[in-house]
Amino acid sequence: MSPEQLLKQRVYRLTFGMVVACYAAFTLDFPLSNLILVLAAKFLTVPAAPSLKGLLVLVISLIIMPLLFSAFVMLFGFEPQIMVIMLSLILMWFYYLGTEQKFVLLATFGIVFLVLISFFGVLNGVAVTALTENLIKATFIALLIYIIAHTFFPEKRQDFQLPASPYSEFARALIAIKSVIVLLPLLLFYLYFLPSHALLVLIFSAMFLMQVSTKESLKALKLYFIVNIVSAIFAIATYELFVMIPSLIYLMLFMATVGIYFGREIFIGSKLGKVYAGAIAGYLVLFSGLALSNDNSIDTKSWDRLIQILFACSYIVIVAHSLERWLFRRWKTKFADRLGLNESA
Repeated sequence: MSPEQLLKQRVYRLTFGMVVACYAAFTLDFPLSNLILVLAAKFLTVPAAPSLKGLLVLVISLIIMPLLFSAFVMLFGFEPQIMVIMLSLILMWFYYLGTEQKFVLLATFGIVFLVLISFFGVLNGVAVTALTENLIKATFIALLIYIIAHTFFPEKRQDFQLPASPYSEFARALIAIKSVIVLLPLLLFYLYFLPSHALLVLIFSAMFLMQVSTKESLKALKLYFIVNIVSAIFAIATYELFVMIPSLIYLMLFMATVGIYFGREIFIGSKLGKVYAGAIAGYLVLFSGLALSNDNSIDTKSWDRLIQILFACSYIVIVAHSLERWLFRRWKTKFADRLGLNESA
């Protein structure tokens, strides 16, 4: 298979998966069905044939993580001080994992699941069990779509070695600490003040921070900020069009167009591939969450989500860059011998 044929195969596979996941998300009537579209698209942005070991690890993590988080909320949900400490430690662990490319997918799902379950635990501890069941159901359907997409659009299995993290263990720990310092005030604000549709904004923000947590230059942060805000505007504009043309066929054709265009950008090997992969996930989180919400007033308030996302992402960029400039730059001088790059990077 030539490079051009391989590129087409991957683009068609992503597009097929997004269309099927869109149909499933909008026809299966259960809470969190919108995550089918988000998770299936996220799985399919990984340019590699699935292995039995990889699928097994993914299945176990997608079952074990929600169950553990559910138990965590049931234990500490009524003790906010303890819950915040535990939440910070778990978030730190996931952001630490996210600094190594082979764990990015697992870390992203872990953060999304943690935010979902902990948020609902604060709102309604009784609903956590039902939420966990629906979360596991959505992930199983997304995995099934992922396997079917690879069955129809296969590629030769090969040793696909992701590059090792360019950061030392100490540097990865500092990046994780910085990420939690940035995200925790935002998380606490939304947990305790509960503005409308805070969950969508929190998930979008947590995924955005996963992208920018290892970016140090202001230029890189600006690029990620602009691309993600454009994806949020695109998501709300898509939703407004869907309100005017509430047709599933139209929506599936639209998703096919998105898959073809962004798939090529993601898999062609350009420097912006990772940015587009992150942005499309944020786009799908916001759009699917808006479109499948039970809130009848969402049409008039959808642009409020954009204002909240603009505020949250601006906060993340400003605070992350400020910490890098005023605190972590000093730490780099103080701990220079422990912050070296890996030789393999």
